[in-house]
Amino acid sequence: MVMDEVVQEATHFVARCYGCAIGENMSSTRYKVWIDKTSKRKVTSIPKLKSLPPTSEAFEQNVKRAHYQVIRCGCATDHSDQPCANARCMCGTAQMSCTFFCGCHGMEECCNRWTKKVSTTEENGDSDADDVDLSDD
Repeated sequence: MVMDEVVQEATHFVARCYGCAIGENMSSTRYKVWIDKTSKRKVTSIPKLKSLPPTSEAFEQNVKRAHYQVIRCGCATDHSDQPCANARCMCGTAQMSCTFFCGCHGMEECCNRWTKKVSTTEENGDSDADDVDLSDD
């Protein structure tokens, strides 16, 4: 999205938040809000400036700053394909091994350090511990 489009969409959104129809810029929205506030009551005191929308220039700078932060935070998120490689895995967060009900189903690709990796020879009962001779010779 081009920056002008981002500013325009944000302008439409904020104009709607102030109860105005979609304006071409924030200064026109600011003017409409000012007119609404001064025409509805006796003008014994003027509305406070902080109750008005920002000017177009200030609003554009705020939108650019916010957009930059969104881009930075978006780049910092973990887009790992492995569900247990980040803090979203509740099993790893609780320092427990993953089970069938976890996102990784406790399979080989599980990256949770608490999940015990069992080799296929141990699963089949072919480990060296089973080969011990216990007869009384």
